[in-house]
Amino acid sequence: MENDGGKSKSESRDRLLIRVLVVFIIIITLFIGYRIISNPGQGSAEFKSNLKSFVKEAAQLDVMTGLGVNYSDFKDQFVNVKVAYLLLDHPWPASFKEEENNFAKAYSGWSLTLQLWEEEIESPYQFLLNIEQNRVLASKIGDYLDDKNIVYVTSADELISQLMGVASSYYDSGKEGVENKLK
Repeated sequence: MENDGGKSKSESRDRLLIRVLVVFIIIITLFIGYRIISNPGQGSAEFKSNLKSFVKEAAQLDVMTGLGVNYSDFKDQFVNVKVAYLLLDHPWPASFKEEENNFAKAYSGWSLTLQLWEEEIESPYQFLLNIEQNRVLASKIGDYLDDKNIVYVTSADELISQLMGVASSYYDSGKEGVENKLK
């Protein structure tokens, strides 16, 4: 009798464990299904709101750089862009990968612009010498502009203008993609 009682306790325990596993699998499946249905590659409402905020802040910086901007105003607006950029979800939804890439490159260009401008402000008369000696910054700028000979530019303003122009192109491409997807 003990064997029968032990066997039935073991069977009961096994059945209970199977039921718990089945319920757990059903819950996980429902959760995954809900996530897929509620986020079909377009991103959450929060992501879309943050993306629109980033596009708005970056648009202001883009317009400022196109019209001509001083260091102080550029830096102030870049801080707003940086905050908006950092609020975006990571990773981005799959349907926004191209825009994510373009915005990352625009952000990188604006960041390099600020670094370069600060370097030039610190040593305005030795800028070209400093940029040549600052191999890390020079390499980053050269990679960004796809130009390994940046030490031959004539002025910081020329290089800053190039960085702003390339960043603007990336931003415009990203913005166009976002506008098409959020229609």
